Amino acid sequence: MTDAGTSADGLRHRSVTAMLWGAGGSVLRIVMQVAAQIVLARLLGPDLYGVFAVALVAVMLSGLFADVGLAYGLIQRPTVTDEDLRFVFTWQIILGIAMTLILWRLAPTVASLGGDPRLETVVALLAPSCLINSAAAASGAMLRRKLDFRALNIAAVVSYGVGFFVFAIPMAIAGLGVHALVAGFMVQAVVMAAMQYMSVRHPVKPLLWQPSAPDILGFGATVLATNLVNWAMSSIDRAIAGSAIGTAAAGVYATASNLIMTPMTTLLALMQSVFYAASARVQDDQAQLARGMQTLFAAVLLFVAPIFAGVAGSAETVFVTLYGSKWTGGGDVLAPLALAMPAYLLMGLATPALWNSGAIRLEFLLQLPIVAVWIVVLYLVAQAGSIVLLSWCVLGLVLLRAGVIIAATIAAVGLPLRTLLAACSGGLVVTAAVGAVSVATDRTLVPLLGHSPATALLDILACGLAMLVAFRVVARSIDDDVLRLLASLTGRVPGGQRLLATVIGRPIA
Repeated sequence: MTDAGTSADGLRHRSVTAMLWGAGGSVLRIVMQVAAQIVLARLLGPDLYGVFAVALVAVMLSGLFADVGLAYGLIQRPTVTDEDLRFVFTWQIILGIAMTLILWRLAPTVASLGGDPRLETVVALLAPSCLINSAAAASGAMLRRKLDFRALNIAAVVSYGVGFFVFAIPMAIAGLGVHALVAGFMVQAVVMAAMQYMSVRHPVKPLLWQPSAPDILGFGATVLATNLVNWAMSSIDRAIAGSAIGTAAAGVYATASNLIMTPMTTLLALMQSVFYAASARVQDDQAQLARGMQTLFAAVLLFVAPIFAGVAGSAETVFVTLYGSKWTGGGDVLAPLALAMPAYLLMGLATPALWNSGAIRLEFLLQLPIVAVWIVVLYLVAQAGSIVLLSWCVLGLVLLRAGVIIAATIAAVGLPLRTLLAACSGGLVVTAAVGAVSVATDRTLVPLLGHSPATALLDILACGLAMLVAFRVVARSIDDDVLRLLASLTGRVPGGQRLLATVIGRPIA
């Protein structure tokens, strides 16, 4: 007999519910984050943003060691006992305290390596976030395990609103500079941790060892190693930009990266968490893993990749319109980073399928040589002193990394490349069409209107029209599983299925 919670229909229902809750919260979070970033960037400028961005690289690295992936093991375990939770929480607190103290001690070294004495104070002020985030790891993992994205997203929205709209923006207006960003980051961490624990009040009595500890530690070590590699390839570019080219250049790079990464990472966190938790329940069924991965890839290329292609085609107009004339030239950095996002997102979605296929350590082993190449290449390119060249180099490295991970994943789950490409062909056409129209429209309008809001609006309208036309062209090639996913998502919204059917030019129910 098949358990309703792990059957295909039951799993799809729970995953869709989680994704809908996550999507609503994610949209709100993206709007809030982009709005706050625009206001703060206009108030603070590239230099102060660069100081914070470089300091955050060291803090995020320390946070990985404070976490060490222990909480991830709670998501994958068949059952979670109070002893499991106490064990994980105890060691999260110990490691969080240790990394906070280490980061305080190393703050002068970070400032020296970053070439800016202001980094010492900023790093020291951000150091306690290691402990705060560690304390919240167990409750956050349990919420993801239960697919409770309602609680997760409420906590994320409220914490970001309090941190940045109540604290950071008023402090920046008051002239407190980079300390406004520090305050927003720390307040967000505290509120987020408190709200997650209120949702999952797990036992906190210390427990240093218990029978399942070796399994949890083994899985955590694998996650830590993989996260360290991921950190190197997602954050080392900012550190290198700051030390080799200067904090102002790092500020431009970080702002462009934040603008394009904020929606991508929010969307990826939602989709990856849902897919990981759902696929963990069918990890012995490779066919379901393969179908799930194929469906998500096709959906991303149809509905998400075209947006990034549109941004890349009119990047300077987007950047100057949002941030103002003091950020002129940032579009040259934004364009390659936007082009990298679809590959980054697909790679992130491949990871849960790879892990749940049983190849837990394969991602780490594959990326070891890539991270070495990544660091060396970026360091050498940075010596040329061009943040634009560095950005295009990052695009090439992301494509390389994504290609390796995706190839390994489709092999692990037994998904033929030809089948995957056939399912994704429609999305590739739509993405290419939107990107081409964006470039053509922007280059036509800029000589007449400049990089103005009017140009940006017309670019958006042209890209939207191109997307609608492309949908009609590829409608018959859209994968049936994608249509079923769309039917599940839009079925909860009155008139949603009819509207989406009109947009893509094909019934989806």
